[in-house]
Amino acid sequence: MINRFLFYYLLCICFQISAQKEIASKHIANLSSNEMYGRGYVKEGHNIAANYISKEFCNYGLKPYNENGFFQGFNINVNTFPNKIQVSLNNKILETGKDFILEPQSGSAYGSYDLYRFDPNLSIEKQLDLPVKTVVVLDVSKVKNIDSISVFEELKHEIAKVFPVIMLTKNKFTWSVSSFAFPNPVIQMRPSDLKNKQKIQLNISNKFINDLSTQNVIGEIKGRKDKYVVFSAHYDHLGMMGDVIFPGANDNASGAAMLLSLANYYAKKKPKYSMMFIGFAAEEVGLKGSSYFVNNPSIDLNKIQLVINLDIVGTGSEGIAIVNAKEQENSVKKLIRINNKNKFFSKVKIRGQAPNSDHYWFSQKEVPAIFIYTMGGIKAYHDIYDIHQTLPLDNFKELYSLLVSFVKKI
Repeated sequence: MINRFLFYYLLCICFQISAQKEIASKHIANLSSNEMYGRGYVKEGHNIAANYISKEFCNYGLKPYNENGFFQGFNINVNTFPNKIQVSLNNKILETGKDFILEPQSGSAYGSYDLYRFDPNLSIEKQLDLPVKTVVVLDVSKVKNIDSISVFEELKHEIAKVFPVIMLTKNKFTWSVSSFAFPNPVIQMRPSDLKNKQKIQLNISNKFINDLSTQNVIGEIKGRKDKYVVFSAHYDHLGMMGDVIFPGANDNASGAAMLLSLANYYAKKKPKYSMMFIGFAAEEVGLKGSSYFVNNPSIDLNKIQLVINLDIVGTGSEGIAIVNAKEQENSVKKLIRINNKNKFFSKVKIRGQAPNSDHYWFSQKEVPAIFIYTMGGIKAYHDIYDIHQTLPLDNFKELYSLLVSFVKKI
């Protein structure tokens, strides 16, 4: 009888874990859908995503951040591109995100422009006495030296104060979000597309927003102890470049989905520690949401046992990496022992401190914090190809199981 009971109990646990992957897949599909507009700052994408997460928190029965709900509001400055963008060469319209991207600090430009190819062997002063309707072309496609790349970056900043700039590159197009703007656009393109071209047509407009209101989404589950384990994941992404959406399935709809899966699990338990779940806003703008939280915390930061930040967790075929692992050696050793015993992942990569996600501001306040991401699988990142249809989630349930097992040992 006991063996039969144990069998059914374990079967139920296995079913729940497998079901989490299916539920998470739906969350990722929803959060990276066109209706979320890239979870950025065009068409209220960030607010739609925040409402989605807060609704799930409410359905799970989490305690809201305060009496007004799950939102912790704050303001940011952000550069956006809400209007249709068009870049043409010889009357051929280029595809946004495929043939070119705008750098996030880009300003506006309209009309037909002559192309001037900057010569790094000549002085800057001699080359910038140009007609107003000129685009300056900087070719960095063959530059590999870091110092030389830095020189071109500084040059780009200076030229963009006066003229639009084209940066010729062979690197993957990788976009981001900026909290400031140049007077003119900076466009990344392929050298082959500009070969033998003398003119370019631009219809580019930016909208810089001061003090845009956004919000962290915070829910809590009371535990048996007045100490906290915090799970966090940023829900924002890059938004839209004109009418082109950057979906952000792996970055970081996957982390938000894991956050929701864990919140749903712990809402049904009476955990040892109180559990806090934070969907951070404005991570892509420079870790703004987590910075605001640690300076305006809803709980005493000294009560936090550990922050586990989840960012880009939709793969895992090559293992996981833990940032801040060297600073949280004892906790990470426990996690590695659990992983080795259960063979969840083939590799656990140990990394030191880095300001590359929302764990960072906690560690700066001397709050124990780690950041976990998965390795392997798709290479799409900060581009139009980060879509839910190609996100494997091949080790999602393993990470879920590892985290649940790990929290029991904290």
